[in-house]
Amino acid sequence: MMHPSFRGYVNIVDGEIVSAVLGTLQQYYDGIRYNLTDLFTDPAHQNKGYASDLLDYTKEVLKQEGVKQIMLISLNDDMHNHFYDSKNGFLTRTELCGKRFILSED
Repeated sequence: MMHPSFRGYVNIVDGEIVSAVLGTLQQYYDGIRYNLTDLFTDPAHQNKGYASDLLDYTKEVLKQEGVKQIMLISLNDDMHNHFYDSKNGFLTRTELCGKRFILSED
């Protein structure tokens, strides 16, 4: 969190953190992107719009900083696609695929 490219935002209700967005800025050839690595809401506060409100706030703050895009990796299922794409205006990229390298079978 102390790194200069880190950006994290929280939604506080009645003195309690109910949701959070965490990520880092990264320079690309076409501008600065925000790599959203974590977005979570306390289960007791889910389905109340807190995460969507926090995403709206995050988009506005990052836009003021000159950030061009928010990038994230999520599951490709109905729940995640509904939340990110339908509710919050993200686009699912079809030209990318996930890759991994296994360092250990343990």
